[in-house]
Amino acid sequence: MTITGFRRITILGITAAFLGCGGGGGDAPDPPASGPSPPPPPLFSGAHPLPDLPGTSFVYVLEAIDLNFDGMIDIVLSGPKWRSGVGFVDEEVSLHVYMNNSTQNTPSFSYTTLPGSLVHPRAAAQADLNGDGVIDLAIGDHGYDAHPRPGHEDLLFLSDISGMLIETESPLFQNTGFSHDIAGGDIDNDGDIDLVVADLTSNPIDTKLRVLTNNGSGQFSLSFLSLGIETGSYPASVLTDVNIDGNLDLVLGAQDSSLVSAVMVGVGNGGFAGPLPLPDAPSFAIVPEILAADINADGYVDLVLSRTGDTPFYEGRYIQFLINDGSGIFVDTPLMPDQDIGDTWATEIYFVDIDGDGLKDIVLRTDSGTNLQSVFLQQLDGTFSPIELPNRGGTFPFDFDNDGDIDLLLHNRVDEGSTVSVLINNLDAM
Repeated sequence: MTITGFRRITILGITAAFLGCGGGGGDAPDPPASGPSPPPPPLFSGAHPLPDLPGTSFVYVLEAIDLNFDGMIDIVLSGPKWRSGVGFVDEEVSLHVYMNNSTQNTPSFSYTTLPGSLVHPRAAAQADLNGDGVIDLAIGDHGYDAHPRPGHEDLLFLSDISGMLIETESPLFQNTGFSHDIAGGDIDNDGDIDLVVADLTSNPIDTKLRVLTNNGSGQFSLSFLSLGIETGSYPASVLTDVNIDGNLDLVLGAQDSSLVSAVMVGVGNGGFAGPLPLPDAPSFAIVPEILAADINADGYVDLVLSRTGDTPFYEGRYIQFLINDGSGIFVDTPLMPDQDIGDTWATEIYFVDIDGDGLKDIVLRTDSGTNLQSVFLQQLDGTFSPIELPNRGGTFPFDFDNDGDIDLLLHNRVDEGSTVSVLINNLDAM
């Protein structure tokens, strides 16, 4: 439903004139004046600022976790530092935390940092990795994003009994490539969460994927999954069961036009067969992010791919919808008709009901925070149409005050830092 689809129905009372038994009567009174109903309030109100984010300019890692078990979602985020005239800066950055102290419709967050050595954290996976019932966090950090690209170790943060994330030394998280994405799931069906790390460089090691198999207590063994390619890499990955056989499959996004995005079919013991190619989008060859979700509500997992160009490099944005036919075969289906928006590529894709109509919508997040269109409402015909937000910014959907509707966290890049704010969803006022 579009914003104009919210309607208010005015019921007009009609007064009848009744004649008395002895005759006589009078004219019926004039009906009350009526006019057009006032328009509904906008879906989102103006931005409420949070404490500025020092050091991190591009926000790539952004996770919602209740760290202190108070029932309120806290925000964990990080990313590299950027300086005008220099570009990415080869300096360490922090793992930032906004602790949520909000009340209904009133955002309130306190800012803190957690220890950990990060340079260019690019992706994260949150799950209970050590079996204690508390969410942990694995972060893929590819290090300085300029020549000579020295790399940086990936990090494992295991939560303590208070919920706070504590950096845990693990030699298997030493970076052997240019970590660009990290996917979590039980690939060997033993009841715990394993990790797959996708890299992005021209290094021959990146023709394989790093597989970290969990023993259930947060201890991992390392193996490599060959992709059957001699050059290139797949920088985006997601674990999901596309063919409903009970085994997680691995969906891979291509680095450039030399590769086609593909599905590695899980066999249930931690291994994969394939790859099986996905429909291509030649003008937008790079796939930096993949969402796995049931887009058309038919019970099968569909795929939404964020795409950008490789000629010119990383320019332009295209969102590709691949609909599952029920057997794990995907059909390229244009569900976002107008994509000529001249915006930067999406680093994350979210699938949530923004406008409360029971249909889930698409929210895109970019690394620049200057996106023109980031929220797309699902229509009754299954397509997605954009709405205008009152403020620009990299967009992250979350319910900050537990009132049942989805609010938006916005971040905007500045030199060696970011500004952060919250847009409040006004559904409860409609």
